[in-house]
This record gives sequence, C-alpha cells and structure tokens, in this order.
Amino acid sequence: MAEPGGTFTVALSYEDYLACNWLMIRRRWLWKGLARFIGILSAAYAVLFSVIDLIDGKSIDFTSVALAFAIGVGSAAVAAALGALALLWRIPRTARKTYRQLKFEGVDSLFTFSPEGIESSNRFGKSTNLWSDFTGWAENERVLLLFRTSQMFYPVPKAQVAAETLETLRRAITGGAVPTKW
Repeated sequence: MAEPGGTFTVALSYEDYLACNWLMIRRRWLWKGLARFIGILSAAYAVLFSVIDLIDGKSIDFTSVALAFAIGVGSAAVAAALGALALLWRIPRTARKTYRQLKFEGVDSLFTFSPEGIESSNRFGKSTNLWSDFTGWAENERVLLLFRTSQMFYPVPKAQVAAETLETLRRAITGGAVPTKW
C-alpha cells in the first residue's frame, strides 16, 4: 500500500471481544430498532384484536383499537425487557465460547493503513482491503470496528493504539467514504 498513514499492533483480549459484541448488540437495538419492534408488535395487536372483534360481530371503534394498541405497547415493552435480560445472560457466555474457538488469545495482529485502505496480518494470514470494501464502521469508548459485512469485522482495541494513530485512522476511514454504522 502506498504512503502508509499509520501502523499499529493489537492483541484482542476476551474483554475487548466482549466489548465488540456489546457494540454490535447496541448498534442493532438502539432506539430505532426498539421503536420498530414496539411499533410493529403494537400494530399487530391492534389488527389482531380488531379482526377478532369483527369475527365476533362487534363494531370497531376508536376505544377498542386504542386499547388493543396499548396492550400491544405493553406486551412489546415486556418482551423487550425479557429480551434484554436474556442478552445480559447470554452474550458473555457465547462470546467466551466463540473467543476460545477463534483462538485469539495472545495473537498479535499488525495493521497498516493508508488513504487507500488497510492491511491486516497475524498468524492466521494476511488481508488487504480498500476502504470501499468496508460496509461501515462504529466505535465506542473501548473498540473501533471496521465492518466487511454486517457480521464480519476487524476489531481495533483503542487502549492498545496511540491516540494520534487512532485519529489518523478515523481520518483515513472517513476519507475513504466508509459510512458510519450509527
């Protein structure tokens, strides 16, 4: 790659991998996802109860539809809370299992990036990607993720990379027109 914009080496720990998983969950289930879930379930309840009223020969009025919609909102909120509890229990366990299977413990990965793209190499192999190969990127206080697909990403633990190198990487990513996942 021409004109390297920076180089850094990272070793992905289980805690970093878990942070990647939480970022993926948070990215998917932010307010938009939650609002979509509650809206769809609420509308489905309103339609379901309205159809049941029609089948029973009752007339449909605003009060019955509003009540059905309210039941839908309540049911969706309970389902979302139960789903959140399940995630709080499940994500750390599945992340630990997957991390062991991936054999990332103690593996150093070397990243070299430029305005054109990024190169990654470790004991598993070497990969060179143009910025246009990425579908997006996201970050939180702990990790920066470069997405090749919705499920495949390059993790960058921010604590292991100098602040100025991270800033140069962000500029290269945005300069390469990689869309943000937020």
